[in-house]
Amino acid sequence: MAKRKNHTAKNQTRKQHRNGIKKPKKGTQPGSHKGLDQNYRRNLKFAKRWNDVKGGRPKELRDKQQKALVEAFKKATAVKGAAPKQAAKPAAGGAKKGGAKK
Repeated sequence: MAKRKNHTAKNQTRKQHRNGIKKPKKGTQPGSHKGLDQNYRRNLKFAKRWNDVKGGRPKELRDKQQKALVEAFKKATAVKGAAPKQAAKPAAGGAKKGGAKK
């Protein structure tokens, strides 16, 4: 016995395009997160946690924490008993890279 045809896509694209192929709806209501992608919702939750909008850190607290981090970094990297280095000034006369050529 001969094998039969297993599949065909005949007329399927015509039926799909008859009413138009539409993008899936993002949400049910403005401001609602129902129907959104779960990974997106989870990421949104963590992103909002540190945002400067409603429910996030106040700007004053953020600035205070940032200053504390900078001070802690300076303490950790400072060498005991050493004065802070100053940038070396270029020699007068404009010495060029590579030495003098004659």
